[in-house]
Amino acid sequence: MTLADFNIALGFTTTDLARTHEYQNSLCDYRDDFNAIKEWKDLAIDPLIYHPSRSKAHNLKNPVLKYVHRFLAFNFSGRKDTSGICSKAELFFLWCMKRGIKVNLGFWLATQIQSSLNRNRALILGSCITLLAIKLGVFDPDCHNLHLACHLEPLDMACLSRMGLVTYNGNFL
Repeated sequence: MTLADFNIALGFTTTDLARTHEYQNSLCDYRDDFNAIKEWKDLAIDPLIYHPSRSKAHNLKNPVLKYVHRFLAFNFSGRKDTSGICSKAELFFLWCMKRGIKVNLGFWLATQIQSSLNRNRALILGSCITLLAIKLGVFDPDCHNLHLACHLEPLDMACLSRMGLVTYNGNFL
């Protein structure tokens, strides 16, 4: 399976878009001008130097970036913990978003999957993994009793609450 096939199977791109110059130039690695320490100093109120296993997203200055980071950690990295660590890849995504730089999501997801397998960690049966398994024909949700686990949820207030992004205090504020 090619990287383009992987992206198409996940719905990250279409066959037509995969042939475009823009898709072919989407980032499959950290850019040379990305400096995690400098970016962390720019984005965070944390007085400490950035460390990918210790720097916490709650130190991000911009609340929108905090929400985006939580979304990335929850949905892309498959972390449902409350540690709030801002990994180098997540910091890189925030850096790219700030600059309007496109990344190849299939590449980064494949890298995340490989990292999980190398560390002997379980893969989260989340929407990306489930969608890929269905598209590749290795999983049929109609033949398994996992319908709730395979359900793709809308990004509504209830979902945001479960992700810890909003708190319900009578009227979701």
